[in-house]
Amino acid sequence: MLSGLGYQMLSTVFALSDFLWLSLAAVVALLVLLFVLTGGEKRGRARLRVLGLLAGLRSPDALWLSQALIRELFIISIVVFHIEMTAPFLAFYGGLFLLGLVTHRRRIAKLAAELVSGVVTAAALVVTNVMWGFLMEVRSDTAILIVYILLSLFIAVYNLYATVKDMGDLFEGA
Repeated sequence: MLSGLGYQMLSTVFALSDFLWLSLAAVVALLVLLFVLTGGEKRGRARLRVLGLLAGLRSPDALWLSQALIRELFIISIVVFHIEMTAPFLAFYGGLFLLGLVTHRRRIAKLAAELVSGVVTAAALVVTNVMWGFLMEVRSDTAILIVYILLSLFIAVYNLYATVKDMGDLFEGA
């Protein structure tokens, strides 16, 4: 039988199921896209370029790239599937965020900006969660729904922009 902690851990995993399915779908889509774009004899050079780009990464850079993609998928799943931001989810986001700070080489000013950005993103995720709870449990208001949708879109697009920009910096330096 499971203890209280076991039930809590199992419920957290079940709550993450939407994120896990989204991640699995994204991995399959990326693999299919890579095979289509780099497949065939005529595209052999493209395949070598893609593989060379990924193979040329140092371990910390590959770790940063992995956490950046997982963090982006996590943020999108929080926004799209309205996952409640409980302490385990904030800890998961915080762990990904700290891993990103530790593994990606940056200047001090850029680290400070990234730290502020990560904290604001976490706060925005909590605010969207509060807004969704208000809409579902207290009162359904069109204005709050519009603000919720705009804030959700902003969080997803801003983090996608920051991730793509940092990936460009990473590949440019590799």
